Amino acid sequence: MKNSKDDPDGMPLDNLEKIQVERVNSLKRVLQNFKKDPVSKKSEPYFAKRLQQIDDINAAFEGTHNVLVCTEGYSESEYCTKGVVTSFEEKFMEAYCLIAEEQKRMFPDVTSETHMLNSTAATVKQLVQRPNQQHNLRLSWTIPLPHPIAILIQIFNVIPQQPLQ
Repeated sequence: MKNSKDDPDGMPLDNLEKIQVERVNSLKRVLQNFKKDPVSKKSEPYFAKRLQQIDDINAAFEGTHNVLVCTEGYSESEYCTKGVVTSFEEKFMEAYCLIAEEQKRMFPDVTSETHMLNSTAATVKQLVQRPNQQHNLRLSWTIPLPHPIAILIQIFNVIPQQPLQ
């Protein structure tokens, strides 16, 4: 018989919680490395790689988070009570926005709009699907869904340089 502290695959939940904390620390390292990397190293592929790295960490965090949220005792766990999710989300936004803004500043003609659209759409989809008790999200729209740029405007309160198509 499984211990109540085990997830469906048999990995102790304490280990999953530690993995999540390590992912927060990974985002911190990505941010620290970005800040200390010389400007000469910051090419277009460098920015694409860093942004993809952040998205990969986010996807892994979300997958494990979905397992943790569905476990018995989640609301009393240190993971929940110490606000690991909030810490992660704050670091994610800080890292992603800083790197995307720096990319936009250094390469104004080449933006990461496609990457941001894909990443943001995935993030919105994950938030809607995530059964997290800490986040009371209410998203409403009529069918058909709005243009992806319109979603970005609503989420980040940004105005595009070009009109919506």
